[in-house]
Amino acid sequence: MLFLTEFLNIETSTSISFTTDNTSTLTLVLNSDFSKYILVDGVKYQAAKGLITVVL
Repeated sequence: MLFLTEFLNIETSTSISFTTDNTSTLTLVLNSDFSKYILVDGVKYQAAKGLITVVL
């Protein structure tokens, strides 16, 4: 398991990029009242109670 932690101010122009060679799970932990959409690999995911989990 790999944990990366960094506080980011998510705005329309915010972009995060990384690569992985294995199947993995990306979990974004946002403010608990955040319920907007985040685009991951061209797919929109909506946060629920500030969480987005995506299997990559």
